[in-house]
Formats: sequence, C-alpha cells, structure tokens
Amino acid sequence: MSSMHKKVLTAGLPPRGAIPGRITTSQRLFNAKKDFSVKSWNGYFDTEETIEVGSNLFHLYRNGNNGTLIVFLHGGGFSGLSWALLTKYLVSSVKCQCIAIDLRGHGNTHTTNDDDLSASTLASDVCDVIEALNVDEPVILIGHSMGGAIAVHAASTNRITKLAGLIVLDVVEGTALESLAAMHGVLASRPQMFRSIEKANEWCTKSGYIRNLESARVSMIGQLKSDNKEDLPIYVWRIDLSKTEQYWRGWFTGLSSLFLSIPLPKILMLAGINNLDRDLTIGQMQGKFQLQWNCLYPHCQINLTSLLSGNPLRCFTNKHPQRHNFAACVGEFDRKKHGLAKEWTRSTRRRTRQSCRSYFGLSHSAQTDPVSRRSCHVTFY
Repeated sequence: MSSMHKKVLTAGLPPRGAIPGRITTSQRLFNAKKDFSVKSWNGYFDTEETIEVGSNLFHLYRNGNNGTLIVFLHGGGFSGLSWALLTKYLVSSVKCQCIAIDLRGHGNTHTTNDDDLSASTLASDVCDVIEALNVDEPVILIGHSMGGAIAVHAASTNRITKLAGLIVLDVVEGTALESLAAMHGVLASRPQMFRSIEKANEWCTKSGYIRNLESARVSMIGQLKSDNKEDLPIYVWRIDLSKTEQYWRGWFTGLSSLFLSIPLPKILMLAGINNLDRDLTIGQMQGKFQLQWNCLYPHCQINLTSLLSGNPLRCFTNKHPQRHNFAACVGEFDRKKHGLAKEWTRSTRRRTRQSCRSYFGLSHSAQTDPVSRRSCHVTFY
C-alpha cells in the first residue's frame, strides 16, 4: 500500500493513540533510573597532596610521576576534581604527569585569607605551588574560564622557569567582561543548599550545570561543604561567588593583550570563532597563537591529546600552524580510536572553509593552503 493510499484511507479518522501497555522509547529514557552517587577521586588520580607554602595549605590531585608536567587550573566555584576525567584520559594517552590544584578559596585549599581572589594573588599562588614541587620537567599551564585568566597572569610573571606552553579554554576578554552583568542572575538561580550530595549531582546534570554525569559524580563534592544546621545534613556551596564581585573585572581586563605578549607556544580553545575579540582576531591572523575552535566538552580531551603530542589536529583557520611536541603519545595515535576516522562530506568541508575565509577576510587563494585542504585532520563539534 502506497503512502498516498494510506493517507486517503486514514483521512478523517481520530489520531492513533498509544498501544496500551507499551512503553515508548522516550518514556523509557525519561524513566530510566540513573546513578547519582559519589565517585571517588582515586579512580582518576593517583594521590592527593597538600603543599605548604608559608602559612597556606594548597590541596592538589596528581596523576602520573614522569614526563611533562601539566598543571590544571579550574574555573570560578569549581575545584581540581573538575579535571578528573580529562586527567585520566591524558595520562593514558600522553606521556605526562598531571596535577589539578584547588585554587585559593576553593576545594580543600586553606589559606590565611580565602577571600582574596585577586588575579595577582591567585597567579602568585600557582607559581608558589609549582616552585614548591621543584620539577625538572617542562610545565604546561591549562586553565578554564577564571582558571584560564589566572594561567595567563601566572605565565606573565616569568616565575615559572620551566614553562613550555600555555593552553586557555573558553575565555576571551571581551565576552567575559560582557557576561559579568548576568552573573548575579546566574548565581541566584542556583539552589542555595542540598539535602545530600546525590541530590546535588542530580540537580547539576538535569540543569545542565555539568552535562557529563560521570564528571558530576566525581567533581560536585569538591564544590560543596557540609553545614549541619538543626541536626539536618545540609550541603552548601564551598565558596560564595557573589562576594568575589570586586575581583571579577581584574581577572579579565587586559587579558587579550597579556595573552598575546607571552613569548611561548599558546593555544586558545573556544566554542566558536565568533567569540574572538578584535585583539585576538588580529593576533590569530598574525600567527601569534594557535586557535582551536568548535571544541566542546567532553571532546576537547581528544584535541588536547593531539595538540600536546604534536599530532596533526589543525584548524582550517591556521594558515601556518606550528607543531610543538610537548609530550609523546602512549603508542601510536589511532585516528579511529580518537573518533577521527569518519571523513567529512565535500559540502561540509567547503562550507567550513567559506565560513573561515569570510570571517577572517581570507582571499580565494587561501584554498591552495595544504592545511585547509586536508580532509579530516581536525574534529569540529
């Protein structure tokens, strides 16, 4: 029976209802019971350590004990546990050692003044911790959001003598400053307390605060502290970000020019090229840093693996990319294993090149660039 014949026969009939007793796929997914219990940090890190610097105790998590030292700096309100999944992935893919620091006022770090979250103080803390570790290996700073800004400030102090590279995730001066006006509304929309860690994990995954359930289960506990009032188990936020407003602009003001002035291999990873401000757009066209765009979690771990090990993951926006081998791969870089085996269609590649050329003002001759003609050496998400 043809679709037209079927349409004529069913015309005027009431809509077909669901078959009694049958559970649809959407209902099955909606009703599926998920596990929101806490996952221990030791499934992702080898050790947790406390570094004493003067009267301050800085808490960090470590995985690996040789190779390039990768120092992870988390965003505002988060903790070192936010890097758990990425750390485990990198150590299994790249010959390196990773540490994830709880910044001042966050996680289990305790200082003489947890309220001082100025850019200079946080950057000094990062330098103090790295100096206390006394490593002989090259150091790579990787920071997300506020942590990305602090990574730039720490690199600009020239105190990290072994610093070999800088990777900044999802932070640009212009867009960061513009979004500060909405921060109070975002913070006010969050629940102020939770009856259990499981309830906190459930809220953050369903609200989109943390999209990856596994990451939420291991990292959410680092953002909360117990506050047992009236003999009831209550968990509240470890840090009240609204009280740090005086430092927000200091984190991001002048960030673009400071980032461009650092004479090191630099990578900026963003959700899209439209997030670039004027200084970064000009700097990127001048080849002052590598731009990796359309890199969204959790897939950025694949891009970081390639960038750290010098594998050919390159954006079409980079006319003359430089490959910096910060660390060696563990075994061969398997394109199929890293989800890169599937080729793009010709029309998809053409639209992407046209988008990049129009945004960056490239001429038609840019098509002759061998990097932009490479079929699928970069993954866009």
